[in-house]
Amino acid sequence: MGDWIWIQLLSRNAGKAAKFYRNVAGYEVVENAATDRTSDYVLVSDGYARATVRPISSANPQVQPTWLPFVRVKSVSESLALAKRLGGEALLEQRPELFEGRVAVVADPTGAAIGLLEWSDALLQGGRRP
Repeated sequence: MGDWIWIQLLSRNAGKAAKFYRNVAGYEVVENAATDRTSDYVLVSDGYARATVRPISSANPQVQPTWLPFVRVKSVSESLALAKRLGGEALLEQRPELFEGRVAVVADPTGAAIGLLEWSDALLQGGRRP
């Protein structure tokens, strides 16, 4: 599948964080108004979406603000099952309402978290702004 990583910032104040990275790194900040959004803001440079900023739900007070990398996998369900067999833990299971079931978050046996993302080449092209 080739090397491909996506990154998402989980923040208690997504708007404030997005503005910070606009000023510090020069990103264009695009607010995501889609009803099925997986983020509230997209950080863009050179016409490409580089990262997303998402608020931490108040229903999850144990989640700390952090950058969460996602790696592209061939099959989220297969990678999730393998991670569990190898001693990892599912922090976020696949759910149809989350990116059509093509995303999960796991922790390795040492507790480090990473997202798993099943992303087709057609969707990957959508990372470029029109």
